[in-house]
Amino acid sequence: MEMFTEKRIEDCLDFVLHLNGLLPCVLVYWALAVMESAWLAVFLYESICLIGLPFLTMRLRSVSTRKKIVSRVRPLLLSVFRPSESPSCLLVTTGSLCVFGFGGFFVFLGFAQTQFEHRGISQAIATRSAETGIRAGSIARDIALIFLAVWFCTVNPFLEEMFWRGYLYNELGRQLSCPHIFLEERSIAPRALLRADQQTIFSRWLLSFYFASFHGVVVWIFVNIYIAIVTIAFLALVSRLWIFLAERPPFGFPFIVAFHAGADLAVVLVVSACDFNWAEPRVAYIAAILVSFFFALIGFFLLYLAWRDHTNPTCLLQQRGRWHRPTNRSGGNNSLLAEAAHHHPVPPFSAGPSYSPLLSSLPISSEEPSSSTIGDPPQGVSSSSSFNDATTSNTIISDGGRHSTSTKEKTMLLTSISEERGAEMI
Repeated sequence: MEMFTEKRIEDCLDFVLHLNGLLPCVLVYWALAVMESAWLAVFLYESICLIGLPFLTMRLRSVSTRKKIVSRVRPLLLSVFRPSESPSCLLVTTGSLCVFGFGGFFVFLGFAQTQFEHRGISQAIATRSAETGIRAGSIARDIALIFLAVWFCTVNPFLEEMFWRGYLYNELGRQLSCPHIFLEERSIAPRALLRADQQTIFSRWLLSFYFASFHGVVVWIFVNIYIAIVTIAFLALVSRLWIFLAERPPFGFPFIVAFHAGADLAVVLVVSACDFNWAEPRVAYIAAILVSFFFALIGFFLLYLAWRDHTNPTCLLQQRGRWHRPTNRSGGNNSLLAEAAHHHPVPPFSAGPSYSPLLSSLPISSEEPSSSTIGDPPQGVSSSSSFNDATTSNTIISDGGRHSTSTKEKTMLLTSISEERGAEMI
């Protein structure tokens, strides 16, 4: 009876998870459209949706599930405040902030500002901002606006990423993937990367839709429904791109936090330009163009310094944890299997389903083999082929079970692998 009750509680909390993904739309719409307060919208969104409800949900879950959630979210927090590669992380985050913040504002000034004014978007943003409390006036109000802008560019992107790409990412993956994937910690990713081993295509896109829908509601209130639909589609693609980058080096979680902070900085600059018209004078416009272009160039240079020694990004974890780098853990058959996999080269961290036919024919076991089975070939592998070619394996995968192997063929297999080991040492 107790296990049944616990299962019912877990099912209810799984439903609350989706409610937590859609709740920002409701709260923000109520605060902006009904109460007409941008300050209340920010407070409700961050205190309830990003912090309060996730913590309450985790407290109600079982201890084992809670520990697994914390074990996946906590490394992301550490990767931001205690990065393993401080110089590289500093270059990446600063460069991303400059590129996407000032670069985005440069694109707005150079290409989009005229269109905003022609289509009435700038005027709509200024009107709704004034109606929801984002307006200048007294010194106290100006200080509050500066505080909101700084908060929006620093604390807000971190909280949002910890919720969307940290907590909700892992929870949706756990819920929508096979049940055993979350329970078996098959592989460990560097702490700066998102854990892709339990994710599915649907869970990634569902998270992206939840993230985009909340921002679409904000655009709907400030501009119109048509721009909101375009915003939802665009931000869903952006969110999916962030997930793609956060799962792969040399990007990772600190990069998307900086990416998000840069996007928020661009939004603050654009909205302030629409609200207060500080870029209207010719001199101010030219100065803003030059400054934003200069800082964008600095950002590109910092990203070049950080990534000049890196290759194209690859996912470190096979989806659903099917592929793992062959390890020489227990000798015997496993050692032979790991060495023989050299003849079937596979990208060590391939994100696709193509892995070695030799490895797919036999799952690696962690048990110590007995002395009588050290030389046995892997299951489903015929040892009747020769080993004359040192670079290409002639191993044949058979549909039948284990084939009998003579002592001479076993000796030939061991001799071939020993020669390869000696050549690698030389």
